[in-house]
Amino acid sequence: MNRTMTSIVFAGLVALSAQVLADDSTPTMAQKHQMMKECMARQKAKDSSVSKADMKAACKNEMSMKKDASDRTTDGQTDTPHN
Repeated sequence: MNRTMTSIVFAGLVALSAQVLADDSTPTMAQKHQMMKECMARQKAKDSSVSKADMKAACKNEMSMKKDASDRTTDGQTDTPHN
């Protein structure tokens, strides 16, 4: 009985730790919105004459590049080739 209870508790701890260690690299919608706002502010600070549409396009491109880079590093790939 004692071994069974210990095994059940251990299995539960393993299951919980797997959830805790899961990859949380995907930003939530609120985080994406905040990142877009910050990018738009940086774009406006660089050049206030740029249209909102152009700033938005530049920010979407920047966020896409960051996402692609993080996807490559989480897949075990790096930006620099190892010869």
